[in-house]
Amino acid sequence: WRQMFRELEMYVREQTKDGRPWDGNVPTKYKIQVNTTAGGGKIGEEKSLGRWVNRQRTIFQEGKLKKDRQMDLERIGLKWSVLVITPWSTMYGSLCAYAREKWRQNGIWDGSVPANYKTLSNPPLNLGRWVNRQRSAHAEGRLTDEFVRKLKAVGLKWA
Repeated sequence: WRQMFRELEMYVREQTKDGRPWDGNVPTKYKIQVNTTAGGGKIGEEKSLGRWVNRQRTIFQEGKLKKDRQMDLERIGLKWSVLVITPWSTMYGSLCAYAREKWRQNGIWDGSVPANYKTLSNPPLNLGRWVNRQRSAHAEGRLTDEFVRKLKAVGLKWA
């Protein structure tokens, strides 16, 4: 446990080195290279820090996490429940970048994004799924006029 906690502390330091606050989460698929055992031996094993963090959350929610471990995790800013919501403006910016790239490559963009398209950012954003949700919201009259104007301006097709 201590070795993985030290890895988490290093992850937090890396995430906050430029002064940004840590969001209290580690992506589930985030892996680390563990080069030593607790006894100091060499192993070079890959471990999933993200899954370890999720396991700590599960143990906490079951009421089985030792109090000292809970306090250590809270001290470095771990959030027990993390709902990741990407702001509309971030997704819109990704759509604009996608459209610009299509224009650059082809001289035209047809206003569509494949439903399964994900950005190359880390973590990847599900741009295709987001576009489909915007289309559905528009069809149901749930999309604000401002968002409709912005999506039209970038060239999004509604169908």
